[in-house]
Amino acid sequence: DETLKSNTLPHVFVFTHESAFKAFHTDCLDDYPQERDIFWQSLSNAGANVFFSGHDHFFDFAEIKEEGKKSMYQAIVGTGGGSLHDKPSYGYNGDNSSYLLQGLFHEVEYGYVVVDISDKSVKMTWKHRLCDDETQICSYIEAYKFSF
Repeated sequence: DETLKSNTLPHVFVFTHESAFKAFHTDCLDDYPQERDIFWQSLSNAGANVFFSGHDHFFDFAEIKEEGKKSMYQAIVGTGGGSLHDKPSYGYNGDNSSYLLQGLFHEVEYGYVVVDISDKSVKMTWKHRLCDDETQICSYIEAYKFSF
């Protein structure tokens, strides 16, 4: 809390390996829901909007809602080169406490997120890999955008 309180900049971004809310792997911050909720509230109070993580080998963007409070977002960007997870057990079925999770976009493909900051607005763009089967030439193209 002390570190977050000392911030004077308009944006707070959080990066971790494990996600705050379960999407695929069961070993994430939902193993400790009380501590996760305190941490999540601290981030929200400090003005954080997006919680970035890896761990799950896909791209997933979810809105995390709690009644009467502003939404935050969880962006899982675990597409850095490991084997992709394309399993039927994907879902927000961990210990979510009082939070409601709404999936906004999910894709099992290699790619990355670009975050553009302009004054007080933020634009996030997920770019996924697209390969030509014949030439084996790959490029990264825009597949999802989100702004706040």
